[in-house]
Amino acid sequence: MKTALTITLTSKRRFMRLTSILFAPVMAAALIALPNQADAKVKDTTKVVATWIAPTNGSILTAPATIVLSVDAETKQANQPIVSVEFFNGATLIGTQTTASSGLNYQVSWPNVSPGTYSLTATATNDKGDFDTTDPVTITVIKANQSIGAFSPLTPITYAPNASFTLTVTGGASANPIIFASATPATCSVSGSTVTIQSAGTC
Repeated sequence: MKTALTITLTSKRRFMRLTSILFAPVMAAALIALPNQADAKVKDTTKVVATWIAPTNGSILTAPATIVLSVDAETKQANQPIVSVEFFNGATLIGTQTTASSGLNYQVSWPNVSPGTYSLTATATNDKGDFDTTDPVTITVIKANQSIGAFSPLTPITYAPNASFTLTVTGGASANPIIFASATPATCSVSGSTVTIQSAGTC
């Protein structure tokens, strides 16, 4: 509320007293407007405890990986249940689970994880906003080993100058490119997957 006041100042001392009177309500209003710190969310392990279960720290997995992230979340107060468990890669949210899979355990599935190193955490929160965050867990996802199978042709080929044929092969799960090369280029040369016969011999 604004109040108009007209006064004739007769001394410096009266002016100082008037200043105090006028500014006191403003200061009080500012104090009233401060947020209630008791409503802020705070980490409190006396009310919520989150424990990382899987994958374990230092795990090495093979891409493309589907990883089940698992955390136990426990409330220390029966009337303040766990309402969510959030799973993070660094600061990026992977997923949120609101229902325990069994007992205290909460899980999310993280599909198609590409090769790399990841720092994982989880935050469990109760219905009052109290929470606990697990210590970071580091995992590494690596490329699958390359394997070559079903190579064709496998049967001997009759020599004919400048004849050519195409190689086919089934690669492994790593998704690495398959590159053909000739160890005997004087006998046969290779361009892409096409082999051109240069002379009789073993290619």
